[in-house]
Amino acid sequence: MAEDLSGYSWGLEWDFLAVDSVGHVAAVSAGPYGPVPDPVRAAGESAEYEASAIAALPAVTRAIPADPSRDGNFSYWLSLSERGLFAYDWLDKSGPYTLIAAPADPLDVSSLPAGIQTAARVLQLPHPFAGARQLDLS
Repeated sequence: MAEDLSGYSWGLEWDFLAVDSVGHVAAVSAGPYGPVPDPVRAAGESAEYEASAIAALPAVTRAIPADPSRDGNFSYWLSLSERGLFAYDWLDKSGPYTLIAAPADPLDVSSLPAGIQTAARVLQLPHPFAGARQLDLS
């Protein structure tokens, strides 16, 4: 049976938001190979724009790197966590979405500007981000 690739956007960079079961928010970077959930794809550019608007928010907490021994420049994901979001990235071509950084004090989705709240609530996941090293989008 062939693998269903309908959720993949090969070659396109997607950044989107998600809300967990307790109201915390994650910023998710799909890169050019990560699967993008159908609700996010349907929201399209509005979801992308609001995800990029996170950078304009003030830093409100400390970022905790998921793996401090890992090599690379993770400043983008650390800055997202400093704004209170969990930050996940798709690893290379095969995944999965992996936690890069967590906020010391996660923000609740209700504390974000209205447009960002709307974009984050497009994808609501039934499990908490706290303690989740990998992100299950199913």
